[in-house]
Formats: sequence, structure tokens, C-alpha cells
Amino acid sequence: MANPDRPEGFRAVGTLAGKKLPAPSKYHAGGGIALHVGEVVNLVSGLIAIPTTSVGVLLGVVAPQNGYTTLGTTIVSSATTFASYDIFDRADIVFEAQCSGTATSIQKGNFCDWEGNPGLQELNEDATTESTFKILDFIVGPHGSRGALTVGANAVARCIIARSLGGQQGPAL
Repeated sequence: MANPDRPEGFRAVGTLAGKKLPAPSKYHAGGGIALHVGEVVNLVSGLIAIPTTSVGVLLGVVAPQNGYTTLGTTIVSSATTFASYDIFDRADIVFEAQCSGTATSIQKGNFCDWEGNPGLQELNEDATTESTFKILDFIVGPHGSRGALTVGANAVARCIIARSLGGQQGPAL
């Protein structure tokens, strides 16, 4: 059975040490920014920003908050005030995300980029321009079903942010 094509962003699932997911950190965004649960973000002038390309260093990933829990769900801030958002910013947080192409088992352990529009981001498993993520392994099923290794088109990978502002350089594995 083929993997479904559902790029929805990055879902935090735990830590490298196998511990419970830590609480996200609070960051401010300028007025009028629309963020999505599971979206990668960085900082510009001390405020959350949505990268337009696969930048070299990321702040982290937008966490579920204020009742918004579904990946890809839009969270809109006020146009006139600075809103506070929960961001998973630690370098040891493990995420699950869909691969944009056809993943192969030899990509396990590789560094790669991300791509996609807001709310529809995914791993670009065969691009290494910025190497912002590291693929840990591949999982069965869409976003959360664990089991035997599965690869191919739209595979779901477990990954970490390899170059994050929150944790600086991710751990060497």
C-alpha cells in the first residue's frame, strides 16, 4: 500500500533520550503573522519569522497551543499587538514529518533540508543545501504509527533539527 501524500509540518513526538516531550518555550511574533502548528520558524530582529527558504539555522517548530492541535492548523495573531507563541526549540526534540520525494533506507542518518509552503512543510530528504534536519529513521503509517521500516514515496521520517538556535548545534549522532 502506498504512503499517503499529506505534508502537514513537523510533529514533536519526544526526545532523543526517549523522555516525555518537554514544554515548549515562549517567543514573540510581530502583529499580523499567521503561524501553523508544526511549522518551522526562525528569528528575525528577535521576533518569530517564517523562513521563505530552507535557512541554515532554525529556531524550532510551532507547538500545539490555545486549542489548536492539528498539524497545519493556522494560528493568527492580532494585527496590532505582539503575540506570544509556544515553540519547540530544544535540539534534542524528535519530530515526525513526511518526506517530499522517494526516501531510501540508505538516507537514515543523513542530513537534509525542509521545503514547502506554510502549513504544508515536509523533509526534503535528498537535498543538503542547508542540512537543517537529520533523519533518524523511517516509520510505518502517517504521522505516528510505529513499526517496521518503510521507505518510498512520501515516507514518514523521525528527525531532529540539526542546526537550531534554541540548542545551537544539535547532538552528533
